Order: sequence, then structure tokens, then C-alpha cells
Amino acid sequence: MDFGESSYEEFRDNLVNSLVELTQSSKFLLPSEVSFLRADSRNAAQLDSISDKILEGFNQTIQYSSVKDSNQEFSGLNDFLEHFDLAGDAIDNMFEKADIFLDSIKKKSSQISTAINPTQTQNAAFGQFKAVLRPQLKFKDKVDNSNTPWVPIIKHKPNSKQPLKAELSPEMKNHLASIGQQEIHLHPYDYEIRHIEFPKSLFQIKDEQMYLPMESTPFTWVDTLEGLETLCKVLENSKEIAVDLEHHDFRSFQGFTCLMQISTRDQDFMVDTLELRSELYRLNESFTNPNIIKVFHGANMDVQWLQRDFGVYIVNLFDTYQASQLLEMEKHSFAHLLQYYCQVETNKKYQLADWRIRPLTKEMIHYARTDTHYLLYIFDKMRNELLKRGNEGNNLIKAALERSAETSLIIYEKSIYDAENGEGNNGWRITKQKSPDPMNNENFAVFRALHAWRDHIARKEDESLRFVLPNHMLFNLCRTMPITAKDILSVCSPTPSLVRLYCQELAVLISETLEQVRQNPTIIMESPKVNTPKKLSEPAALPEPIKPQYQKLSSHKVVVKVLTKSSTFGKIFDNQKQHSRKEKADKIRSELKLIAPALDIQDEPEPEPVKYNEQDPLLALPKPQETKKEPEAIQESQIEVYEDDNNDEIVVLNQKKIDQFEPYDYSKAADPLNKKRKADQADPFMIPEGPKTKVSKPRNRAKSSNKSMTYK
Repeated sequence: MDFGESSYEEFRDNLVNSLVELTQSSKFLLPSEVSFLRADSRNAAQLDSISDKILEGFNQTIQYSSVKDSNQEFSGLNDFLEHFDLAGDAIDNMFEKADIFLDSIKKKSSQISTAINPTQTQNAAFGQFKAVLRPQLKFKDKVDNSNTPWVPIIKHKPNSKQPLKAELSPEMKNHLASIGQQEIHLHPYDYEIRHIEFPKSLFQIKDEQMYLPMESTPFTWVDTLEGLETLCKVLENSKEIAVDLEHHDFRSFQGFTCLMQISTRDQDFMVDTLELRSELYRLNESFTNPNIIKVFHGANMDVQWLQRDFGVYIVNLFDTYQASQLLEMEKHSFAHLLQYYCQVETNKKYQLADWRIRPLTKEMIHYARTDTHYLLYIFDKMRNELLKRGNEGNNLIKAALERSAETSLIIYEKSIYDAENGEGNNGWRITKQKSPDPMNNENFAVFRALHAWRDHIARKEDESLRFVLPNHMLFNLCRTMPITAKDILSVCSPTPSLVRLYCQELAVLISETLEQVRQNPTIIMESPKVNTPKKLSEPAALPEPIKPQYQKLSSHKVVVKVLTKSSTFGKIFDNQKQHSRKEKADKIRSELKLIAPALDIQDEPEPEPVKYNEQDPLLALPKPQETKKEPEAIQESQIEVYEDDNNDEIVVLNQKKIDQFEPYDYSKAADPLNKKRKADQADPFMIPEGPKTKVSKPRNRAKSSNKSMTYK
């Protein structure tokens, strides 16, 4: 398209207006009402037509972009969700092209000294997850995915002001022995970080030391013990070093560090952390030396990965992300700092590359070097700005160092699965909020069983949750509830490898769950949210295996708010007639079967006894209730009607008791694939029962009211 400045402005305004209108209209979309609207054949035909147009438009977008597999077209929603990374690549590529074309239109020269050509790197390192041999198979240290708190792996503490201590319970000692770990303190360098004496150079305005051209800077690939020892000597003689990590978490439950980039003032290094994983503790000599400044950008995750994978800690951290916050910069990403201070652009899409592959492509090496090569120069610029803008009442450099110290005190935490309350980042509560469809009793029971099964398999196979069973497939299974292996494979298409492997077990799981719910037709309610304490005063004893169950509800009052109108169904009561409260109560009473259908229990034949498999705790089922009380009929005296502040009708039911519902326990479900397992063989993910100890969740940061950071 060829147009001048005025034509461009007009085109831009029209485009923005169209996007604003589209965004505003999207706010009124109600996914939960789609099924209802499709009941009308006219609406269904119109929705299908709109869906086809959207899909066609997005396929055209893919064709216009230069991403891999540009000839591929999405065939439907499931196909789109399964290959969502391709959609993201397409959008990122379109943004890059738009930036270039806008610069051309505005006749601005773009001085990109190290720009990566998008068309040369589209196919590099993407879409190769299935072809790479899993590095975990070669790790010398055993990966611990058990549902227990994480314990540091550090064995030796250099640059210490206090000795390494360990005060663990007998149960935790036994667990550590089983995975080959030693006794250690929760955060080994807490004292050293809080009582650091910073180098004087941090508080002096000095000329920035310009970075060397990348092409002329010595570069070293480190993948041998000899090379690592040489690197350690170089670092110990440096005053500042820049560090960054590349991580992988798609084919691993907890994830692992694949690459470490380190730059000094005149050299760049890349450490193969997959090859040297068990030897990188040696970096603690320099990484915990308070006289060496370690410069990171956004180190929140880096400090945790260093602890988890190598037992490495950071003392004297300067986080340029924290500095950008204090300097109130427009953006805080590293890409922005790189462009702002160095006029260098980089392609951040390589954050999502598969860093497990060896050898790395030239584009990946270039990207990784860029993350640290310029970082020390950026540190010089930001340190001087903090010193110039700060004063006695607002000491910016001190604030940056204190915030960075708090970052270095972050402690890595394993994901603990809370089957009962569903709390945590990977808990079922957060996942349930993403469901596109409402859930009834059976859907919800199947959802919790499948969600717990997914977590168990991910830990067992050391795979990510999204690799085992993506969320959209999890919701499809909850909605359709297939009870045969064939139906499961048809619902999950394309079928994940572990779903195919365990499809028979999944069929039994869903079938048994539905049987449990149908034999106990009581109202299912979610367990109340429990705020778990965030701090461990000391390493606690191992918790007993968590089993999914519902809390018994005591006598209480159930309040049901009955709206007089709905955006979908219209008004419940006729506006033409004034209904008395008694008439409204009678109307609502007649419709009570819609509010609590489970209260109307029909006589059914007694179900056959459930067979137990006590040899396999994962397959055993909870005992069915032997007796079932018929609920008392709802009396008119139990119903009260009044109005709230919004003049909405309120119905109050005084219910004496709701029977306890014991849902399906995934840890006791039948496992037809492992019938040959020996009776005395223990499940590696089940922890032996011991004395019950209340366990609290560790805090993210080790905080203390006694801060005594000093300055030389």
C-alpha cells in the first residue's frame, strides 16, 4: 500500500476505531449462553457462519505471516487451541513487520546494529519438542517430584559469615536420605545477604565502560569440567559480571535450566548446564562473593532456578529491572533497556525456543549472548542515573540494592497439590475458573478426579501438566464424560501421548466417578477456601498423602437470590400484574425442584457392593454409605421471602442438614494397566504415614525486621 503521511493518519484512525468497536462489543459476549442460543436453529446457523468467517480470517493471517508451516490451516477450535503457539508466532511476526513498515512510512531510519532477520529464523528451534532426547535421563541427581516441600541441595558454603546449619525432623531426614540429599538450612545465605558490605564503587559516579563489538568479543562455550574451572578463575578476578539463564518447562514437571550466559567486561561465556549440572555448585565461590557485583535483569525466577538445579545463591545482586522501576522508565523489559541505552533490538521470541537442543543454532547463540553482552554497560548507565537523581531523603541506589537483596532472598518452592481445597497455582480452583461451560454435580466430580489424575501422572512421568492433558481437553472430557477408551481418544484429538497410554485407566476413572456421584445424589458444594499460612518457622515433617474429600456441612441457612429478570430468559414475573409476597412464594415453591433437584430422591434398587483393591492404594474406592436418610420435605414455614436493598426477591430455606458427600478418590481408583504390580511394592509418590504434623507453606521471601546492610 502506497500512501503519504495524511493518508496514513486516516488509515490509522479508521483502524483504531474499528478495533475499539470490536473490543467494546466483545465485552458483551457470554460464552455460557452460547449453548442456549444455539437451541434456536436460526441462531445456530448464524453462529456457525460467524465462526467460519473468523476461522477463515485467521487462516489468512497465518498465510500473510512468515511463520513456519505457513501452508497449515486451522480446521476448528480444538486444532487452534492445540497449535496456539503457531498463532502467537504469527501475531509476533506481524507486529515486527508493522514496526518496520511504519518506520519506512514515516521515513525514519532504523539503526538496528544487531537486528535478527525474522525471515531467517522462523524455523529455528521451534516445533522440535518431540525430537529431543530428554536430558533428565542423564542427570546424576534424582529429580524429586514428590508432593513434599523442597529442600535446598547446597553441600558446601563458601564466603560464609555463619556456618551451614540443618535442623530437620526425623521424617524429613528419612525423605532426604531416600532421594540422596543432605541436611541443610532453609536459606543458607540469609545472614550474608542481610549483613552485606557493598563495594564503594557502587556509590561513585564513573564514566560508563563501553561494550565491545560482539563480533570482536571473545566467546567461549563451556561444556567440560576443565572449561568450568577456567571460567571460575575468570569470574573470581572480576569486579562485575552479567548473568542470565534459559529455562525449559514443557517436557518437565518442575522445569530445568538449559543454558547459562555470563559476560565480563571483555568476554562472553555460555555454560551448557545440561552437561555440567552436577558441577555448577562451584560457581558459589564467585556468585556469593560480596565484592563481586552480579547484574541480572528480572532475577525473580533466575535465583530460584539456580537454587533448585545447582544449589547456587546470589550475594550482592543488582537487578536492572528494579532500577528501571525506581527510575520510572516508560517500560521495564530488557528489550526496552537494550533499545533505550544501546539502540540494539533483539527478537524475544527465542524466550520460547527449545533450549534443550544441541548444538544451538547461530540465531539462538546470538540471542543468548545479547542478553548479557550489553548488560554491564546498561548497569553503568543506570547506576549513574540513580546516583544523580537520588538525594539524602530519596537514596535511589540504596533502594535498588535493597530491592535486589529481597529478590536474592526468594526461596524456590515446589508445587504442592491440595486435592481438598484446590489451592495453589496448579490447584483445581484456578483451573475451574477457566472453564468455558458451567458444571453440574457430575461434571464437577469428573473434573476434580481428572485434575488430580493429571497432577499425579505429570509428577510420575516428569512432564508438564499441559503436556499430559491441556486444559481445553480436560474441559472437553468433563463436558462429555466418556467412559470408554475409544471415546476418550475421539474427544482428545490430536491425542496426547500420555492420554493414549493411560486411556483405559482414564475410562475406568470417569466411570467409577460417575457411579459414585449417582449412588450419592446429594448436593455437591465446593470446599470453602482456606488461607494457608505462608511461612515455615522450620522445616516441617512430611505431610500425609492428601486425599480429596468434602467437608461435612453442619446445620445452616441457605440463601438463594432469585432475580426477577435475566438478559437471556427475560422476566420471571409478569409486569402487568402486581404479585403479592405470598403469590411469589407459592410460585417459587412450585419451582423448588429447579433449585434443589437433588432433594427429590426416588427409590432405586440397592447398588451392588463396590469391590476394593487394597493392594493398590491408587485404585481403591471409598466405602459407599451404608444407610441413606430420606431428606425431610420442605415445609412452607421454612420459606421466607423478603426484599434486599435492590428490591430483588430473596428466598431463605432453613435446611437442617445436608448429608456429607464423599466424592471419587482418584488415589484409590482401579488401575487396570498395573495389575501385575507386586502387592508389597510401594508407590514412589506415596509417602509412608508417620506422625501427623501441621505443615505451613514457606514464604516466598525470607523477611526480617533487622536489616543491617552496610556500605563500605
